[in-house]
Amino acid sequence: MKTQNLIRWRGLALLISSVLFALLFVLHPGGGDPPTVEAALNQLYASEHTLGVVGMILMLFGVEGLYIGQMPKIGRLGLIGVILAYLGTALLVGVIFFDAYFIPLLAAHAPNMLDATGPLNTPPSVLALALPSLPFGLGFILLGIATMRAGMLPRWGGLLLIIGAIVVNLPPQPVGPVPKFVLTIGSIVFSVGLGWLGHALWSSKSEMTA
Repeated sequence: MKTQNLIRWRGLALLISSVLFALLFVLHPGGGDPPTVEAALNQLYASEHTLGVVGMILMLFGVEGLYIGQMPKIGRLGLIGVILAYLGTALLVGVIFFDAYFIPLLAAHAPNMLDATGPLNTPPSVLALALPSLPFGLGFILLGIATMRAGMLPRWGGLLLIIGAIVVNLPPQPVGPVPKFVLTIGSIVFSVGLGWLGHALWSSKSEMTA
């Protein structure tokens, strides 16, 4: 398959993943993280997390497209950003998969595990669930900066990627001070930036890979 076709299809994957990523937050049935038992037992919980799993898998292909499409100018900063974003996204696929299909089972049969001071929300378990957000957020921040510097894709898309990656990784209630609606806004900003860059890759001309 020609390089240009690889870029375009990865751009489409990035565009679709941006929509699914936003829906993961918009359709979330309960506020706060860790989820309450009531939220985990809601019928929407597994459904919207399934959208998140699919979206994050597609995002892996999209991140590759962002690197390949800007390879002539993305530089070392962009390479580091891509590696971190890819690693964080891959780890978050596992986290969201666990959330989608095992958290509802725990809510139904062992609800005490979901308490704020329960086994899943205290070290070391909580670290395994929370740490993937660090390379994810930092990677997309660096990737957004590198995209703006490269000038091969829309700079505004890179800026929205940076802002969204910062906001969506703020500490949520009740663990932190940030309410759910702020994280939802951050996810939408991030998704708009991601989708903008994905659309640019999908509609890119062959000169991009020259």
